[in-house]
Amino acid sequence: MPILAAILVFSVAACAISYSLFVYEAANAPDTTRPLPPGSLIPAFLWGVGAMGLTILAYPLGFVSFLWRPRGKRPTSRPEVVFLHGLYHTPAAWILFAPALAMAGLGRAHAPGYNSFGAKTFEDIARDMTSQVHAILDRSPRILLVGHSMGGLLVRRLLADPRIARATDAAVVLGAPHQGSKVAALAPCGRSGRQLLPGSPLFSELAALPDPDDLPKLNILSPADDMVLPNASCAIPGPGWTPWTSPPVSHVGLLYHPGVIRRVADFFKTCAATGHRA
Repeated sequence: MPILAAILVFSVAACAISYSLFVYEAANAPDTTRPLPPGSLIPAFLWGVGAMGLTILAYPLGFVSFLWRPRGKRPTSRPEVVFLHGLYHTPAAWILFAPALAMAGLGRAHAPGYNSFGAKTFEDIARDMTSQVHAILDRSPRILLVGHSMGGLLVRRLLADPRIARATDAAVVLGAPHQGSKVAALAPCGRSGRQLLPGSPLFSELAALPDPDDLPKLNILSPADDMVLPNASCAIPGPGWTPWTSPPVSHVGLLYHPGVIRRVADFFKTCAATGHRA
């Protein structure tokens, strides 16, 4: 019980800080971060506390590799889902998302992990993820990509790889800081975290990458994202991505919100039903 109490206190404190920054940003730059009415801000804050607590409890499971291996016999007709977690997270980010998509009838899940605490740059991590996805494609010729936060930026970087782009049937990104986040100034360690500041060369490099035009791509953003400030940074520059605004939910809460999970499942199933890139 003392551990649960400590987790609750930490979660409340962390969300109080992040949503204080959100309110400050909205008050001083309402053109880039719209103010939320109390009726939306309070539920978003509560979602943030709950999501943060669940993340802390599940976090160690991300280091238990066998939990994140694909389960069951590989289907021949369905693409498999590759999940890419965000900064400082582990594959445990997908503890609810991956089973929910499996129950929705989608293919087996892969959740490769990476370490964003060390000296590796975003590009170092992207090269490692590219190798891991190539290894998946050696066994599974068709995939779907899902990325949260920095994982969403990794999805865009992976799609610049010709082999991955050809093998991908659809892609979804959640709460990704496509133009950076001021909150990255608080990144405690790791070169990749500091690269997420607005104005970083990373974002012009991403914008210059090839982006497959014929691929169904969904960009999910929350009007109450407390980790991507300004919130306008959640928009992807240029055409090609379909935006969808979620209910007001915290940045981490995007990983657990039933409506968000359902939207991703429906998007993938619609892509499969239309036979796009099949």
